[in-house]
Amino acid sequence: MITRFYIDNFKSLVDFDLKLANFTCLIGLNGAGKSTVLQALDFASALISGDVNTWLSKRNWNTKDLNSKLVNRSNIKVQVYVKINDQLYGWSVVFNRNKLVCTREVIARFDKNSLKNRRDLFLVKDGRYTLASGHSVPIDFQYQGSILSQLKSKLLGDEIHAVKKCIEDIRSLDLLSPQSLRLRARKSDKGDIGMGGEQLSAFVHQLSEDQRIQLVQQLRSYYPQVLDIKTRALRSGWIQLELIEEYSDIDFDTQELKTEARHINDGMLRLLAILAQQFSPLETLLFDEIENGINPEVTEKVVDALVSSPKQIIVTTHSPMILNYMSDEVAKESVNLIYKGENGQTHAARFFEIPSVAKKLESLPPGSAMLDVYLQDAAREAEEQRQTKSQDK
Repeated sequence: MITRFYIDNFKSLVDFDLKLANFTCLIGLNGAGKSTVLQALDFASALISGDVNTWLSKRNWNTKDLNSKLVNRSNIKVQVYVKINDQLYGWSVVFNRNKLVCTREVIARFDKNSLKNRRDLFLVKDGRYTLASGHSVPIDFQYQGSILSQLKSKLLGDEIHAVKKCIEDIRSLDLLSPQSLRLRARKSDKGDIGMGGEQLSAFVHQLSEDQRIQLVQQLRSYYPQVLDIKTRALRSGWIQLELIEEYSDIDFDTQELKTEARHINDGMLRLLAILAQQFSPLETLLFDEIENGINPEVTEKVVDALVSSPKQIIVTTHSPMILNYMSDEVAKESVNLIYKGENGQTHAARFFEIPSVAKKLESLPPGSAMLDVYLQDAAREAEEQRQTKSQDK
C-alpha cells in the first residue's frame, strides 16, 4: 500500500506532499489540481515501468507538458513511500525530462520508529547503480525512466522487486470514457481495462468462469434485470461485449434482451468497468470524478464497495453525497482537500483536520459538513496551517 506521495515540478504540483489511506477521496474546486494528482501518481508508475514515451503518447502529451511553469526548474523529483508486510520502504528519483531518464534513484528500507533511520537497498548515482551488497556497476545501456525496468528480478532481490511491483501496479482511469468502453478490443495480456477503458471487452473475456459469475452477481445488485455478461470472439481477434437482461412483457412472460456494448448506457458501462477492475492484478486504482454517469440511487453501494475493496482506491469527486456515504472515521482519514495557493501551486490538506471543518463534523455528516463550508475559505485556512508548520520546521 502507498502511504505517502511527494512530487516536485509536475504541472501545478510544486513541493506537493500527500498522505494516502487504503481509500482516499480528493475534493476541491475546479482547476485545483485533483486530476493532476492522479496523473502524477500514474506518471510515477510509468517511470518505474520504463514506459514514459508510451505514457506520454496515450495522453497526447510531450515532455514540455510535464514540468511546472510556476518554477524555473527542469528536473522532476518523485518520492513514493510504500508499506509491504508492515515494513516501510521509500523510492526516490530525480527524472531528467530531456533525457527521459531517472539520473538519480534510491530505494530505502526505513526503521519502524523513525524515517531518519534507513538502509539504502539500491542506488543510482553518477552513471552507476549500486545494490545493497555494495556491488557497484557502470550503466552502459539505454533505458527510459527507472533503470529498475531493465534489471532482472533475480538481480534485484525480493524486497526491491516488491517495491517496484507495488508502484508499477498503480493505474489511473482518469481518461475513462463511454466511447472507449464501447469499443471492441483485441485479446491482450495486460491484465486491465486500459487507461480509457478501451480494453474492457478483452479484459472481461479473459476472466475465469468464477470471476465472470461474481461480476454478474455484483452488477445485478445494482441492476436486477441483468442476467449475464457475454463476450464473443470475432474475426481477426476482436472481442465483442454483450449484456443479457431479462424483462417481463404485458402477459408477464419473461424475455431476454441482448445488448452490445455500443448500445449499453453510459452509467452501466462505467459501473461495469469499476467493478471489473477488482479482478485485475493492479494494486492501486485511481478514478476521476467517481460519481460521473452513475445514478445517485446506486452511488451508496458503489462507495461501500470502494471503501471495503482489498485494493487501494483513490478517487476525486465534486459530490458531497459521496462523503455522506462514509462514516466519520473513514472521512477523517480519507478525505483530502486539494487547493491552489495564491502562487498557483497545488497543495493537499486533510479536510476534516481544518479547524472550521472539524467543528462542522461534530454536528453534521461528512457531506453536509462539506456543503456547509466555502471551499475557498477552507483552502485559505489550510494554507495558513501549512505555512505555519513550514515556519516551525
